[in-house]
Amino acid sequence: MRWEREFARRLQAPLSASFGTKFSEPLDEEIHRVAKVPKVDKGSTDVGDISWRVPTGGLKTACFAMDSPGHSWQNVAAIGSSIGEKGTLYAAKVLACTALDLVEKPAEVAAPRPIGSSG
Repeated sequence: MRWEREFARRLQAPLSASFGTKFSEPLDEEIHRVAKVPKVDKGSTDVGDISWRVPTGGLKTACFAMDSPGHSWQNVAAIGSSIGEKGTLYAAKVLACTALDLVEKPAEVAAPRPIGSSG
C-alpha cells in the first residue's frame, strides 16, 4: 500500500506543477456512505438510456489517484497498476454481494424506492 500511495503522489505531481492543483491525499481510502441527496456528477455515461427501462445503480471505487482529471494519462497509469486492479476487484466483490442479496431477498427487488427514502 505504501508503494501505491507514493505512486499516486507521483501521478499528482505534474498536475500540481502545471495547474496548481492541491491534493489533500494521494488515494481516497475511505468507505463513504450513500448520501440522502446524492452529489450530482458532471460526467456522462451510456446508462441514462437504459435507466428509462430498467432500474440501475452504480458504485465508485478508488482506481485512480485522488481528484485526478478524467481521461488523463494519470488515470491510464493508475488503472494499469495495482491501484486499478484492487479497485476493480473490490467493485466486483460489491456487485457480487449485491446480486446475492437481491437473489436471496426478492421482496427488495419487488419494492424499489428512491435513494434516501426510509421504506
